Amino acid sequence: MATHPAKQNQRSGFTVAELLVTMMVSGIVLAAVATLAYATGKADTALDDVLTGQRFLQADMRRIRDALRHSRRVFVTPNCIALWRADDNGDNKINGSELQFLRTVGSDLRLHEFRFHYPSGQTIKHLTIPTLGDAAAEDAIVLEVSVAEIESDTAFHELDNLARFNLNTDACTLMRLPDRYNPDICTDPGVKVAYSNIDFSLLSGAMPQYVNLGYDLTVKRVRQGGQVTGQTTVRYNVPAVLLCSADNLILSGEIVSDDD
Repeated sequence: MATHPAKQNQRSGFTVAELLVTMMVSGIVLAAVATLAYATGKADTALDDVLTGQRFLQADMRRIRDALRHSRRVFVTPNCIALWRADDNGDNKINGSELQFLRTVGSDLRLHEFRFHYPSGQTIKHLTIPTLGDAAAEDAIVLEVSVAEIESDTAFHELDNLARFNLNTDACTLMRLPDRYNPDICTDPGVKVAYSNIDFSLLSGAMPQYVNLGYDLTVKRVRQGGQVTGQTTVRYNVPAVLLCSADNLILSGEIVSDDD
């Protein structure tokens, strides 16, 4: 009976070269997986930051949009915008008590107004900004302001000064964005929100009047000690349509006495 010769040099494992190639390929694959996981993690964090910022904004920006929509007129100022919210006494004039001011202070937005009080039985003085020097600390005042004084920010500064010495005038901050997440005032670790590059535009001559408030929102994650571990900036716009424009009362930048 014929017999088969024993097989020579039969392989029973991997060579060193094969193991090295396998390890190299595995390393490349693992590095790719790690890079993808890191990029995915950063994307998730960035998305979470954006969603966090949006969550902080939703309710308060709705209030700003409503203030824009229901204002009689919106004016661009050096700091931001001013709103003629209503003609409370129906005199077809802009009074200091009828204005609201959306302004930037550091990295936040603030909505201001000035409240005038009229004690019973007290004579009311009707003044303008040039005649404010006639006001005494105890006077009850109706203050008429012009479009030019609003647009130059003179109205805000004079109203702010008036509220400091007049007993019947108060400066009020209706809203501050952000509040406890403001990096200028809160040093605790966590999420911080800041506003920048704020601009305002309106489509003049259009009926109804379209307005838009634009801003950059930066969301930061800050560790103990002030170290920033993540930061995302997104551009936002708050469009609105004025429902009760008073353009018919303004001619060449001045309030007219009637709408004929």
